[in-house]
Amino acid sequence: MNKKILLESILKKRKSLENKFIVENSQKIFQQYQKSQSYFNIPPNSVVACYWAINNEVDTTSIINYIINNNGKVLLPSIVKDSKILEFREYEGNLTQGKFNIKESSSHKVFLPDIILAPLVAFDELGNRLGYGGGYYDATLRYYESIEKSVLYIGLAYDFQEVAKIDTHSFDVKLHGVITNKYYKYFDRV
Repeated sequence: MNKKILLESILKKRKSLENKFIVENSQKIFQQYQKSQSYFNIPPNSVVACYWAINNEVDTTSIINYIINNNGKVLLPSIVKDSKILEFREYEGNLTQGKFNIKESSSHKVFLPDIILAPLVAFDELGNRLGYGGGYYDATLRYYESIEKSVLYIGLAYDFQEVAKIDTHSFDVKLHGVITNKYYKYFDRV
């Protein structure tokens, strides 16, 4: 399926979600996150880049609080002017409005994450991720590879966001894994 058509289709479905569905299934995803920590080898005190949900994305509030309560560090993405590489700033409880109406940390403390929990529009069985089309996560992960920074890249999604196949380009970076309201899995990135 054409990326643009797929993007529009999934976003339309996600836009129609009722708040009750989002709350219940985000909680299930949080529970799957807890269960998957040993599976993905995620230490409780990791430095985790997360995101503040918009447009009916998976609500990450419970995951963020859990990481902080277990002495981990939570980072939120910030779009740097004239760059595709995201800057991850420590979340210390205060937010500011960033580009595309995305909530960002108001802190200026920048860190490199051990794990990135990424939002997505869709994913397929091979670990291909469809985002909003800006290429920020792909550019950031390619940059980390260039400086030999190893990062575990996991998507957070509702199970209906899994699709049969996503057309890819050479610059797309595959997920290492995904966590949904019904399951979590690891992708072979070969």
